[in-house]
Amino acid sequence: DNVGDGIKGGVCDVNQRKNTLVRTDSHTDAFGNICVEGNRNIAENAAFAMFFVSDMSVITPLYGNRSRDFCLIECGLIAQTVERICSENGLATCQIGSWTNEQSLFKSMKLNSENEILHMMYLGKADLCDTARAFIVQKNVSDLIEKECRKRLPSYEIPAFITEINE
Repeated sequence: DNVGDGIKGGVCDVNQRKNTLVRTDSHTDAFGNICVEGNRNIAENAAFAMFFVSDMSVITPLYGNRSRDFCLIECGLIAQTVERICSENGLATCQIGSWTNEQSLFKSMKLNSENEILHMMYLGKADLCDTARAFIVQKNVSDLIEKECRKRLPSYEIPAFITEINE
């Protein structure tokens, strides 16, 4: 399946030495039903999913029993960088904290017992740049944030209150 702009769907891995993506599997069957019910609409409208996977056989010799902690810190830093870059380029991101069918994911991504899926996020096209510009000119920012949250988030993710800090 095409995911946009001539990019073919499938599973890719990052070749860190060449700074490129390398296709490891052209099948996307495992990704069709990985989301919990509340995230399925997001998944169906995303261009692709990004998985953050640790390889403890590489990390443990360096960091010992703190290895997973350092993997999670690095995962968070990378996710934040991806969100910033996507936002600057008019793309949407949605971080996902839980998924189903992990065995199928491991098989499709050719993972083993030394690997752990730490996190994932969906990416795709969105009007984030227009929304960000609207924040700048809006007098009551908390009302705009609440309106956007109600439009874009499931009800359980909508903040109970928003506090503006005047500087």
